[in-house]
Amino acid sequence: MDGAHSKIDKFGDQGSKGGSAPTESTGKKRARLGWKSAVTGVGVMAMAAAMLWYLGAIPIGSDDNDRVTNTAPVINSWSVINSVNGMMIRINASDMDNDISNVYIEAYANTTQLGSPVFEKVYWVNQSNANITDILILGNLPAGNYIIEAHAVDEAGKESNSSGFREFTVPP
Repeated sequence: MDGAHSKIDKFGDQGSKGGSAPTESTGKKRARLGWKSAVTGVGVMAMAAAMLWYLGAIPIGSDDNDRVTNTAPVINSWSVINSVNGMMIRINASDMDNDISNVYIEAYANTTQLGSPVFEKVYWVNQSNANITDILILGNLPAGNYIIEAHAVDEAGKESNSSGFREFTVPP
């Protein structure tokens, strides 16, 4: 390191003792060095922006993410049919901007306040459309009047409005 300092001192001493001033080629070298630094800096910034875009931090262009508005899923239709084997349900739900994570069927005691469900079944969907057909066996419920409803939740955690309540009775 001392050798480098002595060369710098020697070069500086020559300039102060009437030595020759830096030549034009030295100026060109400095200009090229500045140009290379600028190009390298721009390249590094471009690579960083490309990496952020790739990781999804910077949305560029128009793709499916541009239309995301985080709307809740919708129960398009649902039906409940009582039968001797149980209760047959059909549900159609959709979500325009996220996949539906799951659909819930919940039954409550038919009282003025809903409280906690006495029966719940969860269907794992993970698609933007859910078409569910199933037969619910409600024989475990005590005799009485109940209401049943369905709702969907998307991957972003947004919950649909209730499908509406349907009444049913479990005979004694």
